[in-house]
Amino acid sequence: MFNFTLPELVVIFVVALLVFGPKKLPEIGAAIGRGIGEFRRALQDVKEQVNTDISTSHEPGSTPDKTPEQILKEAVEMHDSDIKEQQDTPHKDHHA
Repeated sequence: MFNFTLPELVVIFVVALLVFGPKKLPEIGAAIGRGIGEFRRALQDVKEQVNTDISTSHEPGSTPDKTPEQILKEAVEMHDSDIKEQQDTPHKDHHA
């Protein structure tokens, strides 16, 4: 994905250490890891949806009514609307 050499990684780590400090660096690393994991899961969901839509549109005897680009666009829009719906849903906080 990224083509970093060892000296570049060392410089990035030293700068991050100076900026955030040794106590915050593990927390930041964990947060970045969770974010990347969530992104990969979301991307996998979109891929599965596209593959499902493409395979059902290519069944014998059926004529494809959508291009793969249209199917991908619809899958991404559906995923984006799901995320927006989750963000718009109020959390059950108990404030008195």
